[in-house]
Amino acid sequence: MLVRPLLTALGLALLPVAAVLVDTRATPREPAESYPARMALHEYFRALAAGDIAACGYMASEFHLTTFAEPGCDYGWDEQYGKLDDDVIVRLRHVTVPTAVRLRHDTYIVRNWELDWKGGHVSVYDEGSGAFILQYYVLRYDAHGWKVDIPAASNESTWIERDKERLGIPEFT
Repeated sequence: MLVRPLLTALGLALLPVAAVLVDTRATPREPAESYPARMALHEYFRALAAGDIAACGYMASEFHLTTFAEPGCDYGWDEQYGKLDDDVIVRLRHVTVPTAVRLRHDTYIVRNWELDWKGGHVSVYDEGSGAFILQYYVLRYDAHGWKVDIPAASNESTWIERDKERLGIPEFT
């Protein structure tokens, strides 16, 4: 008869000790990846060109890059998007593009990828809404870093010019 009350009293007495020994609060963890999840797109391209990250497969569990032109890369998205010769599909989460435009959705298609140290031509599609975020722009690298140049002759430049202020696209000379 006395065993249950004694055990209850003993348990209540040990509660503070247990609270000290077992801290149930979640502690923030630094990501184990060598590249942060919020890497800017131009930083990603620079690291890719420098050979610091792989050209296909999973990088840092936040980036999924598939180059259909290279053997040995993942063709898993081929059925969904069709054969995209020399194109690149990049899965980016929480990423900012060089124009500092915040993109809402997780998956973007980067097409016509031609990156070297002089720059590259890419198109960024917002897969989630089906809208074009930036249909065409040029990445340029100089002493001041990467810049975005939007050609006036581009068919997409009208859309870009119209929404430049809303998108926060910087002017480059």
